[in-house]
Amino acid sequence: MEYIKRKMRLFGALFMALGILLGALGSHYLKTVLSVSVLESFDVGNRYLIYQGLGLLLLSVLGINDSKAIKRLYYLIVGGTVL
Repeated sequence: MEYIKRKMRLFGALFMALGILLGALGSHYLKTVLSVSVLESFDVGNRYLIYQGLGLLLLSVLGINDSKAIKRLYYLIVGGTVL
């Protein structure tokens, strides 16, 4: 079970770092290139990416001992984020 929690921490950190990088890109460069409605959609997707990363990090440190539930949550969150 510790292996899946390490993967959750890794993907949570990656999702949050990617969200921060994309947020900076959107606020500095894409603001001049994209229309307002497209930029708002980009911002919503970026916020969801950060929320998913934060959720993975929080789930990895909670004291949930059911390894099936942890694996299921991990696959659902990562799969939903990739889709």
